[in-house]
Amino acid sequence: QNQMVINRQLHIYIGIFWQSWLHPMRESLSLSILPHPSLFPAGILQPPLYDPEFPQSLNYGGIGTIIGHELTHGYDDWGSHYDKYGNLKKWWTEESYERFIKRALCIANLYESFTVYDQRVNGQLTLGENIADMGGLKLAYYAYQKWIRDHGPERPLPGLKYNHNQLLFIAFAQNWCIKRRSPSIYLQLLTDKHAPEQYRYQSLYI
Repeated sequence: QNQMVINRQLHIYIGIFWQSWLHPMRESLSLSILPHPSLFPAGILQPPLYDPEFPQSLNYGGIGTIIGHELTHGYDDWGSHYDKYGNLKKWWTEESYERFIKRALCIANLYESFTVYDQRVNGQLTLGENIADMGGLKLAYYAYQKWIRDHGPERPLPGLKYNHNQLLFIAFAQNWCIKRRSPSIYLQLLTDKHAPEQYRYQSLYI
């Protein structure tokens, strides 16, 4: 009987491993609750998200915000139900969870106020991704401030009026530069857990 349990657990973990395997050219990241891997395929570590020759402000605003996004998923409306071992477990205090729900409702209501082609964004459907966008930008900004404290401020880029803190936010907005056809937008609003791209950055600047 113990051997059957071990075999079953091994089968589950192998299944998770293969589901989590990403092609190196894939240009997206993911976080799995069990057993908490963060996957960084090589394909995403290239411009405009990352380049070792870029100013750090652009790297933190690009790949930094996306890494922060995936980390925040561990504490959003879905990840908050799983403990550090990937177990479905209530590990927050009642007070913490009540405060989280209250703030999450504010985020849902904010996105419910956005419309595309007279179709309202579903604030509950997109809640987890919206929380992750906000958390990712915040984490990247704080990480960049630590980098400045450790290495000193970066030189201004010639010919640009923006400072590097502003460039971080511009790089974040550039992550979501995309053009969709109308049918794709309608389908996204109805089925996608991600908000339309323009609101993934505009909402954070309100």
